Amino acid sequence: MPKTLPAQPHIEWLKKTAKQQLDELRTRDPSAKLHQAQLAVARDYGFPSWRALKAHVDAQSIDGRLIAAAKDGRADELDALLAQHPAKIAITGSQWNRPLLHIAAGEGHLDCVNVLLRRGFDIATRDRLDNATALHWAAQYGTVEVIKRLVEAGADIDGEGDAHEVGVIGWATCFRNVRQEAADYLLSRGAKPTIFAAVALNRADLVRKLVAGDPTLLRSRKMSRFEHHRTPLHLAVLKNRPEMVKLLLELGADPVAKDSRGYSALGLATIKGRSGRKVIDAFTAHCRAVITEDHIPGMGPLLRSARARVVRKKRGRRARARAG
Repeated sequence: MPKTLPAQPHIEWLKKTAKQQLDELRTRDPSAKLHQAQLAVARDYGFPSWRALKAHVDAQSIDGRLIAAAKDGRADELDALLAQHPAKIAITGSQWNRPLLHIAAGEGHLDCVNVLLRRGFDIATRDRLDNATALHWAAQYGTVEVIKRLVEAGADIDGEGDAHEVGVIGWATCFRNVRQEAADYLLSRGAKPTIFAAVALNRADLVRKLVAGDPTLLRSRKMSRFEHHRTPLHLAVLKNRPEMVKLLLELGADPVAKDSRGYSALGLATIKGRSGRKVIDAFTAHCRAVITEDHIPGMGPLLRSARARVVRKKRGRRARARAG
């Protein structure tokens, strides 16, 4: 029959128990390892692995309960726990080891955000891994009411200096999802548009304005190492923005510039497959003299097919013009 855990198990107790178990194992087998002791402890308490036991103990601790309350949106429980343990407002945890406000904001729990702000959480706090504020996380997940609350509380609306080097507006636009409503709100409150956000939002007006102010943006500005140092043209391809690809090329973007993985923007378009056909057509229509199979090995058939489509479209337009 499994042993019963203490009423309030703690991770330090768990580590001490495993060390004691290791000492006992080594009296019988001097070559015993820590992971063997950890597994033995876990099984003594009815868990299939050390990881499962540790997760259970973490959840039962005060820290674990606070993190779970912030993540799950249990504002009353979060408030009550912080009333009993006010110093715990500074703990970090959950995925990516984030502070409580970041967790609540990222999950879209406005009531929890209000609890933490009312209890004095420093809104300028940045997490350790991404150097991001709670507003960055709220922007990524697009919860507008949380974004508004953080901005009204004084959060830095630009948030420059994050590890991804795209600022708050970039977190709303440059990752997997484009959070249009969140981005619109941020821009309306004075957030500085960036070339990457403008591309992701498909805002030709912003792109033209930014490039007019700094013509080097399209060739010199690159995303962070986490995004493989992609150019604005790469991002336009990833977001499947054929008209934006066309505009960027017209404004001087380099069609054969490669990211840190060795892909050109057109190379990324071919990976996207059929969804990138219009993007490929945009390249071939504007760069027929520049892009060859030498730039993208194995691309000959696809480029010839794309160029043939462009020719057919032009012939069709001419025929319609003559008929009219």
